[in-house]
Amino acid sequence: MPMLESCSVRWLTLPALDRLVSYDSPRPCTALCTPPPIAWRHRPLPAPLTAHTAQRVAHRLHAATAHPGLAAAVVAALFTGASLHQLATARPRDYDDAAATLALHDRARYTDGCAAYPVPPWAGVFLRAAACFTWLVPGEDQELLVAPGDRGYLLRVAETARLRPPQPPAARRKGPVGRVEWDWRERQEAERYEATPASRTGPHGAEPPDASCSKGQDQPIAKSANSTSLKAMCRPCARRPHSRK
Repeated sequence: MPMLESCSVRWLTLPALDRLVSYDSPRPCTALCTPPPIAWRHRPLPAPLTAHTAQRVAHRLHAATAHPGLAAAVVAALFTGASLHQLATARPRDYDDAAATLALHDRARYTDGCAAYPVPPWAGVFLRAAACFTWLVPGEDQELLVAPGDRGYLLRVAETARLRPPQPPAARRKGPVGRVEWDWRERQEAERYEATPASRTGPHGAEPPDASCSKGQDQPIAKSANSTSLKAMCRPCARRPHSRK
């Protein structure tokens, strides 16, 4: 496998990654769910990657990690604009190779609800590899891509591949120069919300998701059984700090 000299490779700034660490908390559907195609009502459609950029992303991920689930999760974030928590709702049955779709779930409608996303041709090889990998891992409810507790591993892979979301201007940075700030978009939204007059958000802030959609949402999520094996499969750039929360 080719090695990526991460510290000497220029960053690829990809806006579709700006929700990767979003604080939303969608959960997987427990019953059989066949969602409709994504309608993009509440967030914009991520800009499709050019053929050249897609090739660069694929090459970098191939060199950055040997774990198919982590690589596929980064790829899925690029064509869905989804957060880690929503990516974690995907199960092997949610990827349809023949139809080239990936279903992600969102029962409480934090974003656009449960929906099927079209998989671009360049991304299919990553989803197929992730699906094949799940067959080797025991467990009836195995995640296709990542588990909610895999945040550190996922961000490390993205940073090793030198992929990041748009960064704040120097005057707005919270961390040291050179550290990727994954939550910049979240901070911007929080600042806009705090500046909104109370009369527009109600006395206690925004209304919660519809109760009929969120029954059973307070149950804790179990960490993936194979999460502890991910660390050995990633090749982070030496001596470079990584984002933490």
